[in-house]
Amino acid sequence: MIVSFETGERIILKARRHWFVFVMQVLPLAFFAILPIILFAWDALRENPSSGASLPLFFSGLLYLVLWILFFIVWTNYYFDVFILTDRRIIYISQKSLFSRRISSSRLDRVQDVSAEVSGMMPTFLNYGNIYVQTAAEEKEFAIHDIPNPDIVKDRILAEHSAAARAPAEVIITEKKGE
Repeated sequence: MIVSFETGERIILKARRHWFVFVMQVLPLAFFAILPIILFAWDALRENPSSGASLPLFFSGLLYLVLWILFFIVWTNYYFDVFILTDRRIIYISQKSLFSRRISSSRLDRVQDVSAEVSGMMPTFLNYGNIYVQTAAEEKEFAIHDIPNPDIVKDRILAEHSAAARAPAEVIITEKKGE
């Protein structure tokens, strides 16, 4: 796995970007996938169809290859964008491109503020949006984009932050041998 967890650390919540965001990125690819089929059907319905179909067939095959690669990149970016809330940390893995990833992590006791933002007609209807976590760590704020139910996730982060603040700090006692 990309992220290593501490001993005894439990995953409370795991979420990916909303499915609608993925569908909206795949929709143009689907349109271009249907386009050669429509053009071949239109050519077949004409009175004098073209007999040399090898060049259009080659370019449509090339188009399908490019579309498959683009679909794979979109799916990879969707699948590997993961938000994980544990009982000790907030972890956000953001897949930027095929070979570029950013992992943001902050301990729950360092969280200062959490805000949720839902803006737009479709995000409001489908209940997805962004979460902004303000921390006292090196990275002051990080944004978690297009998460389903951002208000519930925000409340859960704040509840876990309160629980982490109330929990006693772990004390590690080491014994020296021979004393």
